[in-house]
Amino acid sequence: MLKHQIVVFLFFIIGKCLCQDDILLQIPQGILKGVQRTDRKNGIFYSFQKIPYAKPPIHELRFKEPEAAENWEGTLDATNDLPSCIQGGEAGVAGGQEDCLYLNVYTPQKPADSYDTYKSVMVFIHGGSFAANSASETLHSPVFLMPEDIVLVTINYRLGIFGSFSLNDTSLDYPGNLGLKDQALGLKWVKDNIKRFGGNENDITIFGESAGGVSIHLQVLSPLSAGNFHKAIIQSGTAISPWAQGVPNSGVLLATALGISTDNPQEMINQLLALDVSAIQTVSLVLDDSLNYPIVEPEGPNSFLTKNPLAIIQEGTYNQVPLMVGSTNAEERDTDEANELLQKIFDFYFDGEEPTLQNHEMSLINLFTDIWFGYPAVRLALEHVKTAKNPIYFYRFSADTELNVYKRRDLTTANFPGAAHGDELGYLFRTFLHDTIISEITPDSVEDKAIDRITALWTRFAKYGDPTSGDFNEFKWEPVTNDTFNYVDFGSTTTNPGVNPDEDRMNFWHDVYSSSNFLTYSKSLLIVVSIVSTLLFNSKE
Repeated sequence: MLKHQIVVFLFFIIGKCLCQDDILLQIPQGILKGVQRTDRKNGIFYSFQKIPYAKPPIHELRFKEPEAAENWEGTLDATNDLPSCIQGGEAGVAGGQEDCLYLNVYTPQKPADSYDTYKSVMVFIHGGSFAANSASETLHSPVFLMPEDIVLVTINYRLGIFGSFSLNDTSLDYPGNLGLKDQALGLKWVKDNIKRFGGNENDITIFGESAGGVSIHLQVLSPLSAGNFHKAIIQSGTAISPWAQGVPNSGVLLATALGISTDNPQEMINQLLALDVSAIQTVSLVLDDSLNYPIVEPEGPNSFLTKNPLAIIQEGTYNQVPLMVGSTNAEERDTDEANELLQKIFDFYFDGEEPTLQNHEMSLINLFTDIWFGYPAVRLALEHVKTAKNPIYFYRFSADTELNVYKRRDLTTANFPGAAHGDELGYLFRTFLHDTIISEITPDSVEDKAIDRITALWTRFAKYGDPTSGDFNEFKWEPVTNDTFNYVDFGSTTTNPGVNPDEDRMNFWHDVYSSSNFLTYSKSLLIVVSIVSTLLFNSKE
């Protein structure tokens, strides 16, 4: 019996490659061999995985800006999933590899020399605190989105210190934001090549969640990506989130942690390049997570971000494209100024009491949701609408079904109401978590209908720039205006339009940010979170 099960398992794993004819596609870099597959509704699509878009960032290219991939000879096997980049920071685990700058392409179009129509393209940037996860099918299977008749691309980018390494010494050309520049090069690859897959190079939507949402917002703000996309969906993370502020000169901090002591910057670089990747990764796991985040760079020919994100928004000097922005409704489960802010928070959220898990569970969820994701998303819309030339659609995601796999993977949060951080991804992508939490999605179930509803609205925005345009008549999703903060709430079974989400809570944070410098309060918030977390820890004892 065991032998039979092993045979069946092996057939399931490799069957997609053995039972299909080779699918060959010529692109400018060479020939790709892909595979024909089926989506969740038994529709056919074609998969091309682990396509290099940049040279491997190894040896002398470690910590350098990405360079376009070279052509290859013969046929490149694109039937196996891409690897993870080196994991770091809060991932807390080893794994991944330096040679990781690949992307996956999934298309409903059978490869041909030309196509009758060219499909809208959606490019996904994964999250993970700029330190973890990947674009792999394990985390982002295309089978939920492919029935919507779009071309889907998922992109890897360098993580942790490998994606954020920077030096203040401009003569050495290590300005930072490497992972974001990887993404930008990946977007250029999509723009240049996606027509060969049956995608419309003039109709590209970028979308991402958490650190991926921050990344998408930064691509909108960066001149480096100008012209390479046409719409953007920013999910649960923005460039003005208080946690998305990095630390410059991270290379020196890394070298110090590794015991490299020299006054010669080039010698420091030489020693870092000579180290085995595992030594750097091990040390990076204990460095402060802020080293992984985006920074403002010096001006240069390939600079990604040279001004504070809020200043760019207020000036209107960004890529003017339609935006869809939002967060889930239950995302998170200087000293004098921080103390003042802490007292304001205690008064508003906890009636002046010190918070405990026993007495203030939902208030704590609301607090951390608002600090990290809720208010930054609202602030993004409020600031962008002042200078935007295209519509901004805002949402809150509160659906709570078996597809909330990120909440349900943790027994301590599984029964909390609402949608936790990342839960909307369970409706857009199948992941390895679905296999253990909801292995089968019954036709016409709440989950089945929710996938149809969510994927339809995401892809309608990608196709038309308006998620409820054309023949859609269930409701009208109005954009945010200077006068009215319109939004929709994605519930378990319905999508409901409204105005002013969580109005009292958002007004509280609007007053907080209006009363002080944005960056100053961002730093104070980090102190406040530390204090509240300490109080919670002590309350459990």
